[in-house]
Amino acid sequence: MAGRGKDFTLLGGTDPAPGDIEVLEYMRTGVDDLAMSSTDVTADVDGLGLAVGTSEWSGDSADGFLRTLATTPPMVAAQGEAWTAVSGVIAGWATTLEGLQARADVLLALAEANEERRLQLVQARPAAVQALERARQALRDAREDEDGASDADRRAVERAAERLAEIDAGIAECEAQAARLRGEAAALLEEHEAAAVVVAEQLRAAIPPAPNLLPFGVAVAAAVADDLIPGFDAAGQDGIIDPTEFGDLLLHVQGELLDPDHDLTDAALRATERMCEALARHEAAAGAVVEALGNDGVAASLTALQYLGQYQDAADHGDLADAILSMIGAASHSAAGSQTLVATVEDNGPFTAVLLATDRGPRH
Repeated sequence: MAGRGKDFTLLGGTDPAPGDIEVLEYMRTGVDDLAMSSTDVTADVDGLGLAVGTSEWSGDSADGFLRTLATTPPMVAAQGEAWTAVSGVIAGWATTLEGLQARADVLLALAEANEERRLQLVQARPAAVQALERARQALRDAREDEDGASDADRRAVERAAERLAEIDAGIAECEAQAARLRGEAAALLEEHEAAAVVVAEQLRAAIPPAPNLLPFGVAVAAAVADDLIPGFDAAGQDGIIDPTEFGDLLLHVQGELLDPDHDLTDAALRATERMCEALARHEAAAGAVVEALGNDGVAASLTALQYLGQYQDAADHGDLADAILSMIGAASHSAAGSQTLVATVEDNGPFTAVLLATDRGPRH
């Protein structure tokens, strides 16, 4: 079987050190480009933040924009550092693979030389057998002659027999050597596989996960709402609001609204409304939020909307209810969101189905 353009049949049919170093170098170059691009993006975003910060734009939206933008440089820089680590892992594997392949090539060269010697011996054996038979026949003829067999006749038989024995021993030695080389090749392949597993684990640890980010406009709207809601910080230490934190923010607002003595301002409610409206324009992101909410979260949100509509002044929360339902409607167009919503209906029955189907939410 061929491997790296070579026939490894003599070593058991499998390349003991498979892999393409040129492909690894190509991959490493691409990863290095990612790391360099991360550095460039970090510098560009830093410059944009400085330009916005020194402009005349101010207010909640400007603050939310700057807050969201500020999370980008460190996040991108971390991505760049991670890709640099990935490049190092690939470079290290290329070096290791090069050494393994060099050892495999030595084994193949030894196997080819051994096979060439074996074939030469095999080809020489018929002549040796014939020479021994002739010598034996000459000895028999000499014994039948009146003068009898000579020492020279007997020595000729001995030499012919020794030559055939040497050939047979050489063939056996070659066969034993071939078996040893196949064993070494198999051990080398196991070593290669074990090293590849280690490298795969290193790559899994080094490759940065794709950030679970909301669209920038949605993230800005969420940051504004988060800033205006007292006693709650969805963004946390990293300053980024991901789909799970978005869902937590939404449930927190609804939970506060159920308390008649809540301290949410009109500005906070309007910001939450705009946050949901922004998310409703991005079906995949809305689906990610609904998936993060899960069955219980979606059911709790719908229950809160229904309660607010029936037992509190619906006019105070109608726009927010519509925005939330629009967000859920957008989520239904994504695979993740649709799956969660279907499961929510199955778990919570007709009440949930009616709320999901209504155009105006819980206001009747």
